[in-house]
Amino acid sequence: MPFTFGQIVVRRYWRDGRNTYAKPMFVVADDDAGLLLWMAAGSEVAILHDADGRTLHDVALDEMRDPRLVRDHFRDNDILVLMPAGAAHSVWWFFRHGTFHGWYVNLEAPFTRRDDGVDTTDHVLDVVVAADRGGPLTLRS
Repeated sequence: MPFTFGQIVVRRYWRDGRNTYAKPMFVVADDDAGLLLWMAAGSEVAILHDADGRTLHDVALDEMRDPRLVRDHFRDNDILVLMPAGAAHSVWWFFRHGTFHGWYVNLEAPFTRRDDGVDTTDHVLDVVVAADRGGPLTLRS
């Protein structure tokens, strides 16, 4: 059953049986093109942190001593995320202060629907493209 416009769903990442990231997101569309989600900068999320505050951006999961989901905020960018059905990726459009900032292609497992959202596994490798398709682009979560 498709999600409805305006519904809030949770986009979750899983790795080795552990929930590593949870993002409540606003449904823009759910149709043959895929699931299109929106999240505003400053939105509350849950991110896996180790006891010393490091995240999976800093250390591998199997090297964490006491990993726990911790409330945090998605910083700097509004994002529009397209998750095509059956695809092993999602495409993100980043906006900063209302201006398009660039694309981000997240390589991930095809998503699985749940009653309250979708689950996927991040494959770690990502493709980042600046709006001008040129120079470096810094995207901060």
